[in-house]
Amino acid sequence: MNLQELVQTHTEGRSLREIAENSRGKLKADQLRRLANKPVAAFPTPETIRALARAFQIPHMTIILAVCETLDLAQENSMAAELRYWQSHAKHYKSQVENYRQQNEDLRRHFRNLTPVARDRPYLLVGTGHNREHLEQQDHEQPNPVGVGTNERSA
Repeated sequence: MNLQELVQTHTEGRSLREIAENSRGKLKADQLRRLANKPVAAFPTPETIRALARAFQIPHMTIILAVCETLDLAQENSMAAELRYWQSHAKHYKSQVENYRQQNEDLRRHFRNLTPVARDRPYLLVGTGHNREHLEQQDHEQPNPVGVGTNERSA
């Protein structure tokens, strides 16, 4: 089904103004009339696709497939297969992003809990250099027993 057929099918029995209002003001009745009567020459903007989907209460992919058929970009079967492929990839990437967000939140929670420790006892934080600096400071403060760590020999 091309875009003209889709628009004509979904406008039957309803006024163009009513459909335009369903798009939350993103489409005008004149635009719908043009889409129903004239084939599109270029791919519509994402806003237009969203508005049509909202106005007709159908999935975005239905409109995208209709536009592709109108513009003769691909055969319907191959386009549908490609869309399914990219949709599954999108789901995968969305789940990965959600996992990263959760890990990020876990790290933030961990560092929020670690902040008081870092403030009071920074030498406990391994790998930050605070541990080494604290041990060096303790070495300088404590007296060195005779013969330990020096070239002096005990008698």
